[in-house]
Amino acid sequence: SAKARWKKTASKLRAAMLIQRLGKSHGADAAAPQEAWTAATLESPLVHMLLSRAGCFDFDAMDFASLNEVDKKPLRVLGTHLLGSCGILDSLHKQDVIPELGVFRARTFQYLEEIDGLYKQNVPYHGAAHATDVMATTEWFMRLKFMQDQTTTLDHFMALLAAAVHDVGHPGTNNLFHTKTMSHLAVRYNDLSVLESYHVSLAFEVMQGKQSANWFALLPREFRSADDESASIVNLQHYVRKGLIDMVLATDMSKHAKNVQRLKELVADEAEKSTN
Repeated sequence: SAKARWKKTASKLRAAMLIQRLGKSHGADAAAPQEAWTAATLESPLVHMLLSRAGCFDFDAMDFASLNEVDKKPLRVLGTHLLGSCGILDSLHKQDVIPELGVFRARTFQYLEEIDGLYKQNVPYHGAAHATDVMATTEWFMRLKFMQDQTTTLDHFMALLAAAVHDVGHPGTNNLFHTKTMSHLAVRYNDLSVLESYHVSLAFEVMQGKQSANWFALLPREFRSADDESASIVNLQHYVRKGLIDMVLATDMSKHAKNVQRLKELVADEAEKSTN
């Protein structure tokens, strides 16, 4: 029907505009076919419908990750939507955090695709679908007013990336198994947060091993906010590396009780402030 043809044409136009927005016109060093595939995937009716709930608590990560259109790249697709389409990277560019917007976009999305591929297909409870769920839930938390008041756009970006990589390469066995069997990972990390140390180490190794996925190298080593000339110069590479390590290591379940207690204390402190 004419209506169906119009919808198809409109979808193609939106996809073409998205390709341009994702950095093609900014000198990005990623392959154009990948950008085209991602843009077309985002315009798929099923993908579009599910992503409309990304950042909401009822986002269906399992259905999303299993879509044929997503092609086993749920982190790349969700990341492109949250970081690109929702404007997080644009905001970082306006803040001069990422001077080379197009290249940074392309490398970030390529990085997420590399991470997708390192999640094992035979480890369903710690696979890419699980990471997608955690990434979407993290977005829900980061949209809360309290979190927005306490964090920066760069913190938001870091939290989403930490969620994406927090279980990458998971072998399907837990820390206790590794320490009891003295596996090569337990020996490498001296029995301390064995898997979590492995995940975040692998996350950085991916960037060191593939320039087209190395968004980290583009972060300024000497950054000063344009909004505050008196602010100290900050090495954003050090800041982001420490942030990612801290967030991923915090997923060690042996630290769960301590982290919950800290959260309870924070809630109590905020409640007391609101009553004073």
